Amino acid sequence: MTPSLLLVLMVPLLLWSGLTVGHLALPADQLWSALLGQGDGLARTVVWELRLPRALLALLVGASLAVSGQVMQRVSRNPLASPGLTGVSAGAALAVVAGILLWQAGVALTPWLAVAGGLLAGLLTLLLAGGRQLQPTRIVLAGVAVTALCGGITTTLLLRAEADAGEFLFWMAGGVAGRSWPQVQMLLWCMAPALLALWLTRRNLALLENGDDMALSLGLRPARWRVWFLLLATLLATSTVAVAGPIGFVGLLAPHMTRFLWPGTRQPFGLCLLLGGVLLMGADVLARLPGTAQEIPLGVMTALLGGPLLLWLMVKEKV
Repeated sequence: MTPSLLLVLMVPLLLWSGLTVGHLALPADQLWSALLGQGDGLARTVVWELRLPRALLALLVGASLAVSGQVMQRVSRNPLASPGLTGVSAGAALAVVAGILLWQAGVALTPWLAVAGGLLAGLLTLLLAGGRQLQPTRIVLAGVAVTALCGGITTTLLLRAEADAGEFLFWMAGGVAGRSWPQVQMLLWCMAPALLALWLTRRNLALLENGDDMALSLGLRPARWRVWFLLLATLLATSTVAVAGPIGFVGLLAPHMTRFLWPGTRQPFGLCLLLGGVLLMGADVLARLPGTAQEIPLGVMTALLGGPLLLWLMVKEKV
């Protein structure tokens, strides 16, 4: 069985698990009745308004983060590049926290704050990495500096928030709990144009991987195209922060798993997209398994699962 087929089969399995797992146990017959719009009203509400959009949002967030990390790694030719290490996620989180605490921004503005903050942080990373003469090896170093700066300012704001700090800290742990169809729709509106643009310009991305000399010989401007792809990756990452908070490790781990499952010079976007979605759906199911007094934040679960798995992949790949 090919990796792609296995991942495709895992999606409905994890979707079903996401519909059944929770504090309210739903037997198979009751779940089917709720999906068909029949049976108990509480079960229909739980399935259609809480668990189904939550499972789909986990799939979309994981897919978006995975593709974002893959693009960042391919453009920078650095296996450590990811939304969490290039300042994008930290900038988006800072914008949301600052907007709510300092300017009392409403819920409707938080998605736009996240996108704007992530884009500004990504732009600052690009400028620190070399501007027009963008050097791939400096992108991650500049991103670490921007991440530290944004993280320090965010922590300072949270220390001044006092009573609201606990709520913000839970949001910054990342998660899809309590989200519903508006968040799914918003993420789709951000993902679809970015993924389409990536697919249409995938040939230029492959040329950039072969080195700037090759790209120049074929008439491409490497710095301009590198900025283009990094902006698309930033849009994918910041849109996930807007709906689910900052979630780490998926954007870093999924591209490594793609290279492990699909050895070769080119790793398909589709496989990485499916891997990211499956990883986050699985982590979300594990985060709310029965037996825990409180649900584990999804960002904490991805760190607990992703850290050891990434170390194992590094040993296997000898990174």
